[in-house]
This record gives sequence, C-alpha cells and structure tokens, in this order.
Amino acid sequence: MIFVMILELCACSNAKEKMLLESEEVDLAQVHQEYRENAVRAKKLYEGKVVKCTVEVERITAYGLVETLIPKDKNGNMYLPVDVYFKDDNDVVTLNKNDEITVVGKLHIVGDLYIYSTSIRDAYLVSVEQ
Repeated sequence: MIFVMILELCACSNAKEKMLLESEEVDLAQVHQEYRENAVRAKKLYEGKVVKCTVEVERITAYGLVETLIPKDKNGNMYLPVDVYFKDDNDVVTLNKNDEITVVGKLHIVGDLYIYSTSIRDAYLVSVEQ
C-alpha cells in the first residue's frame, strides 16, 4: 500500500514537471481579447494547449472545482471566470478566496463573441500568493 502511494506521488510529480516544461505562460486577459477579435484563429492557437497562468480564487466547491477570476488588466477590467480542475485535491486544500494562484494545465475555451466558458483542466498548482 505504501509503495503504491509513493509511486502515485512520483507519477504526479513527474507529470507536473513535464507539464511545466511543455507549458507556455499566457495572459488570459489577452487570450480572451484574441477570442473576441478572431475566435477561429484564437481557438487554433490556444485550445487544448498546456499553459501556465495566474488567476484569483473566487470560490472552492465541495467537489474540488476552483472557480477563479482572471486578474485585472492594465485598465483595471476584470475578465470572465475561469474554472480550474486540479488533478490532485491536495493542491486545493490550502487555497482560500482571493488567493492569487499560478497553475499549469490544459486550456479550454468554449463559446463565441462575449459568452465564454473557460477552464484549465488536469491542472497542477505552481504557486500561491495570499
């Protein structure tokens, strides 16, 4: 049992490290702007890509879903919510509302014009600023 847990921890750590190496750091406010300008081009550029981004925790559900907001842009505008689905619940237990977190995961945006559903899936926590 202990051996299996150690293997799972190693696999999780290796997957996170691999994802960090593959990731592209993105500004989600800029990504949303690009979707508004040309959704087809933006979808080709970003959909399913492994990204590293910073968001602000808005709410944590009982199922471990972390609802966040994209931090304010240069003009002080707050953008749409982003749902973060973590691979490991241990990444979630220390988070609090208003924490600024950096995550790495797969970007998914569904929608057109100003109606989007944005999520980061298979995510790992990189850092937290409280």
